[in-house]
Amino acid sequence: MQDEFLVAAAVAYVRYSSPAQSAISIEAQIAEIQKYCEVKGIRVIKVYSEPKQSARTEDRNIWQEMMQDLREKKLPVRYIVVHSVDRWARDLADAAWYKKQLEKLGYTLLSAKEDISDNLIFAMYAAIAEKYSERLSEEIRTKNRYVAKHAYFLGGVPPFGFKLKEIIDTEGKKRKVYQIEPEEAEIVRLIFQKAANRESLTSIADWLNRSGIKTQRGGRWGKNTIYELLRNERYKGTFVYGKGT
Repeated sequence: MQDEFLVAAAVAYVRYSSPAQSAISIEAQIAEIQKYCEVKGIRVIKVYSEPKQSARTEDRNIWQEMMQDLREKKLPVRYIVVHSVDRWARDLADAAWYKKQLEKLGYTLLSAKEDISDNLIFAMYAAIAEKYSERLSEEIRTKNRYVAKHAYFLGGVPPFGFKLKEIIDTEGKKRKVYQIEPEEAEIVRLIFQKAANRESLTSIADWLNRSGIKTQRGGRWGKNTIYELLRNERYKGTFVYGKGT
């Protein structure tokens, strides 16, 4: 009975990374996996769900938890089922290496959408996933460069002294741009004036905290926060993007 259970049991790994996707994507993957496993006579006893996580990295918390559980044989399973190979990994070398490691431990990787019993076929799907990921990354970089060149908001929290204003671009799309927030802007000017007068970063932060002024995130000021503010080129009207690359 124990051997029969081992053969018929599996864990599922599901994830999504694109902001355009959501929990519905996870639910759809699980539904497809459950349907696939029912046909194969396999029982899914645990689902490892990882939203908002890229498959181009192994630094995935739920992924690492699953791999550790499998290494330690915590669950009586034989199969790991994914919706498709690109949910498993989008790096050809990583995809093949981890599949091999699982096989050495006695597990079999299955895909609900593809037949990956043949290693050559698996490599083909993994290569396609890798190429798709590269193209998607380049498309995102191209889009972000376009957005940055037009000084449109790219996400995150606006620096202290700025707010966001919604506009319609030349293509009729809604965009956001930085706009000076007058009251906060006056405080920014005072910060720069104090720094120009050689006041220490700590004393400037203490002054702001005593005055009851909060950071853009609603927290207290510290010398590092002041340091980053003074180095921020947006305060002199320069929009910076991709400086690290």
